Amino acid sequence: MTRIVQNRAAGKPLELICLPHAGGSALLYRRWAEHLPPTVRVRPLELPGHGARRALPPHTEWPALIDSLLLMW
Repeated sequence: MTRIVQNRAAGKPLELICLPHAGGSALLYRRWAEHLPPTVRVRPLELPGHGARRALPPHTEWPALIDSLLLMW
């Protein structure tokens, strides 16, 4: 990963998309940015039915889940 981060240093930051484990919350990633170089942007995404989005029904099919996550982007 070091080489990837160094190669991106001059351009747009590398976006690290973080999805929590089953039953987890995106809060798990809240302090990751402190431990990564500024060339990495941590993007925790909350899945429907979890954490702050727990009121939403969880998706059972990939296309619906991907569409939901893209709206958060």
